[in-house]
Amino acid sequence: MTPPLSSASPALHVELTTPQTVDGRRAPFQSLWLLVRLAYAHRLSPEQPLVRLADLRGAVSDASTQRMMISRAFRDWQNWGVQAGWGEQRDREPRFLNADKRSQGPFWLTPEDAARVVCLVEGRIADDADVRAFLGVAAPESATDTIPDANASALSGPVPGTPNPAFWHAFLAARHAMREGRLLHALGASTGASDTERGGALLALRHAGDAADNDFQRALVTLGEAMAARRLGDSTRASALLSQLRAHRRQRHVLGNDYLAAMERIVTAWCAYDRRDLDLAAGLLARLADAEPGRSLLRHHPQIRFEWNNLSALIERARLLYADAAGVAPDMRAQAAQRIVAQFETALAAALESQAADAVQQVAANLGMTCWLLRDALAHSAQADGTVDAVRWLAMSEWQALRNGGPLQSAWNAIALMRIARADTSRSPLTLAEMGLHAGPFAEAFDARYWPSRWADVAALRLREHDSGHHRYGHVQVSGLLLELAWFAHADGDHATARTAVERLSQAMQDLAPHDRAYFVQALKQLTHAAQAAP
Repeated sequence: MTPPLSSASPALHVELTTPQTVDGRRAPFQSLWLLVRLAYAHRLSPEQPLVRLADLRGAVSDASTQRMMISRAFRDWQNWGVQAGWGEQRDREPRFLNADKRSQGPFWLTPEDAARVVCLVEGRIADDADVRAFLGVAAPESATDTIPDANASALSGPVPGTPNPAFWHAFLAARHAMREGRLLHALGASTGASDTERGGALLALRHAGDAADNDFQRALVTLGEAMAARRLGDSTRASALLSQLRAHRRQRHVLGNDYLAAMERIVTAWCAYDRRDLDLAAGLLARLADAEPGRSLLRHHPQIRFEWNNLSALIERARLLYADAAGVAPDMRAQAAQRIVAQFETALAAALESQAADAVQQVAANLGMTCWLLRDALAHSAQADGTVDAVRWLAMSEWQALRNGGPLQSAWNAIALMRIARADTSRSPLTLAEMGLHAGPFAEAFDARYWPSRWADVAALRLREHDSGHHRYGHVQVSGLLLELAWFAHADGDHATARTAVERLSQAMQDLAPHDRAYFVQALKQLTHAAQAAP
């Protein structure tokens, strides 16, 4: 970073090497790091020089210390004569911003203050490589990095025009397995299909990786493996694969790099959402939409638009559900619920545009659960309870899965319907036949092969599918099925099955994230009280 040519205020000389100083005075590392990060953001993107909370995680703070670190930084900056701003509106005068919202970011410097920051390394002017080394960030991709070799082909093998059938057969088999929910284990060998076709998505991706002969194919495999690992609840593995993909993209030209970068960020946001780090997840999505090429992809690429809106709506739904209802005015809660539904509908439109059946199925399920979970906020009259709309969306999701040959690929719809069925404790649970009446034309989704008449059997069937490896459900889905099996088995008087399910659930809960474990701990307490109160 070169010194400013002119400025109304004097330059700030920031020494990056230990001990870090500002104008020769010792400076707290975190405050200095964040100031340099803001100045570097302004240098990279003068039109959008924002630093979001997601940029700070793991670099100089974690979630528990972030607010304290930001407050300290602003105090130090004031002593250094720097006025930083926060929020999305960079045309606002920092002195008039609401300090209560400061810790939420994003943060920025005015062009004048950004120009004052002169970084030094042992007294000499630091170059961009020095600044990146201090901040721990990678170099931006240059324009020349995105120009493909005219003699290279990213779709075929080493010789242009030569296909790679082994890769494409394995990769497309993996995509098909992902849509059917077959992530890990092989199906029975009686189908006459090849090992790749019978196997789960991860096995097929492994074969595809072995057969890949160019960077594009290897990047597709890594992205697919990360998506499968996340769906299996292995966030650590997914994050490692995403880091691998990021490094691969930055070191080599890869066809479809903009799409891969966008999907890498979306899957990273999914991992954060799975941990219920909602601020990080939202920040990652916001950064994708803030600047090119993400902004254009979000506008023109239906899959990116579906993924972005679907996850954004889930994040906002979680925030609304976690919010203290007593502290939110009913009209504000209703408006938030309507915005969430509208965003899911935008995701549904994008899914239909992309003609991706599994995407339609996912967002229909999310709409169903939203109508149920936010039924009070969405109600237009005292009689509305959200049950009919919820069941119809969930049945539509199941109908889509059945029509596309992927029944049982997910347990979420069954879990949701069972929770709805038993929600009204003042009456006996709704039966599957009653659910069919609510479902209207989508009632045929409840095919008896996959939807036995007793709810306990519905849960037990899916647990057998999981245990046999025909389908593989994540830890939360398995725990949800065990809870519903225990509840309905107890209601049916099958106390032996209920006890077995509770024992298994108690063990399965140990693998859950804290927020999910807390839900099941409370649910088990309620089930125990109900069992003790029964005659």
